[in-house]
Amino acid sequence: MTTDFEPTPTPSAGLPIEENAPGGPLHNVPLGTLVLQAGLMPLEEIDRALNDAVTHGRRLGDLLLERGLEERDLVRLLAAQQAEPFVDLSSFPIDRGAVQLLPETAATTYCALPIGFSGEAVLIAVPAADNAVQAERLETALDRPIRLLTAVRSEIKAAIERLYAAPAAPHVVDEPESNEFIVVLDLSSGERIELLALTDRAAAEAVASSLAHEAAERGSWPAGRGRLVPNAEIVAFGLIERESG
Repeated sequence: MTTDFEPTPTPSAGLPIEENAPGGPLHNVPLGTLVLQAGLMPLEEIDRALNDAVTHGRRLGDLLLERGLEERDLVRLLAAQQAEPFVDLSSFPIDRGAVQLLPETAATTYCALPIGFSGEAVLIAVPAADNAVQAERLETALDRPIRLLTAVRSEIKAAIERLYAAPAAPHVVDEPESNEFIVVLDLSSGERIELLALTDRAAAEAVASSLAHEAAERGSWPAGRGRLVPNAEIVAFGLIERESG
């Protein structure tokens, strides 16, 4: 038995999304200039960071973070510079119905969080909204139109942990679990591969989450019979419940 959530989309118009259209006043402006114009750092500190970036071959953004620039300010400016829509997850009212559309393992693997709707499209917060490969994978996983929004990576991860946290299971007396929970691997081709079966749901969920993390780090996953599945073909690790006997 599988459980699917199909909430009715509620338009998210008027919510705090910075559009940053191409050709806008901040598009393609050097990052140092954007930081200075925003009054986030003095010119001398920015110049030192620029010199270090050239001397040591490091990214200016990383050096500015080390010098005290807030991560949210940096991501917001980079989104404006690259003409990507930006969403501040600290103030955006996340729609839990949208969250339910993407399994936790997929959200963790892709660092992607559905947060609302715009017409028929699902709004998804990701670290970089211009990532075409990620957009294709997420659209396949959700099987519906999507729109990516740039957000702070650490805030996406924190929201995933918070929103997917499972409620405590009620204590059941003298009612042993008889069903099996099958850990499955869903591929972009539509193929579903059964990896293993457990009788404890929590244990199966932990295994699925662990496999998703490992696959993301390795870039592939062995699916049995000598077959190695590239990460590009993996949609999600998940569970199906099957009645035993």
